[in-house]
Amino acid sequence: MSIHRPETAPAPVPTTAPEPKRRLIPRPVRDAIELIATGRAKTIEAAAQRIGWERSRLSKWLSRPECIAAAKERAAKAVAVGALRSGARLGELVESESAKVAMEATKFSLQAAGIGPGTAAPVNVNVEVRAGWVIDLSEPDRPMKIVGGAAKVIDAKPSE
Repeated sequence: MSIHRPETAPAPVPTTAPEPKRRLIPRPVRDAIELIATGRAKTIEAAAQRIGWERSRLSKWLSRPECIAAAKERAAKAVAVGALRSGARLGELVESESAKVAMEATKFSLQAAGIGPGTAAPVNVNVEVRAGWVIDLSEPDRPMKIVGGAAKVIDAKPSE
């Protein structure tokens, strides 16, 4: 009597590389990221002074992938909070007493929601095209004023 055992399938091969182990970011570096994100420190040097580090040391830490990721996460959080505040303010502007402000806020809200016409395509104007003929209609006793470089002047007398 034999026992039939189904063949076990090989383990699936991962298609992407495993995520590297996330390294811990020191507290002073997280504080520096927060200082820069909130605007309390305008430069890396100012943030380094606030946390008590040298600028070069903080700069090296901020260039590490885990710190770049933390900075991007903090920036995304700031943008999300700003979007919430902007939406609330836009709602207030729709109810504005000024008809023009209310109309512009309404149009913007509708465009953001995908309703109504989008922005018009920009019009390109070539400023380098020069006219083939220029007719001077100034008074005869005043000299002709040529703007934009040398021009060929043809003196024409009216025929009778």
